Amino acid sequence: KLPDLVPLARSHTAPVLDTDWSPFNDTVVASAGEDGKAMIWKVESSIFEGWGAEGWEPQDLDPVARIDVSPRRVGHVLFHPTANNVLATSTGDHVVKLWDLAATEAPKSVLGGHNDAIQSLAFNPSGTLLATTCRDRKIRIFDPRAGSDPVRVGEGHGGIKVRARVRASYTRVA
Repeated sequence: KLPDLVPLARSHTAPVLDTDWSPFNDTVVASAGEDGKAMIWKVESSIFEGWGAEGWEPQDLDPVARIDVSPRRVGHVLFHPTANNVLATSTGDHVVKLWDLAATEAPKSVLGGHNDAIQSLAFNPSGTLLATTCRDRKIRIFDPRAGSDPVRVGEGHGGIKVRARVRASYTRVA
């Protein structure tokens, strides 16, 4: 059985919506929250020394960086797969912001063109392209080096609810 007490990361002032571990450093994790912030945490294995032993007290984590991403929620965080210290965030403002973690005062790039909430984002393995899905059922592909607009926009699949409605309509017609 695991101990009841564990170290916690408590600096967000609203629910955390997403996390991502750095592909370059096993001790670095980013978090995104409804408070409009992204935070970077360093989780050293030393904070778990003695875990489970009688009298052990957890030490809560403090973020090593706080990024004021948006006045609205931050739905996703994603580390770049090949560029160290590059983080993507999606916001309730329907944009993706790319950050250099060495200078977080302002985003290095803002990717737009979304008409609704961003539901997911993913880099290709080389990190040259970023794909997003949106509640408007469109898939957008960005080349962040080419500008802030998508280089390609395509229709996403209809989903189970749409297929069920189509199937029901077809059954009534037949």
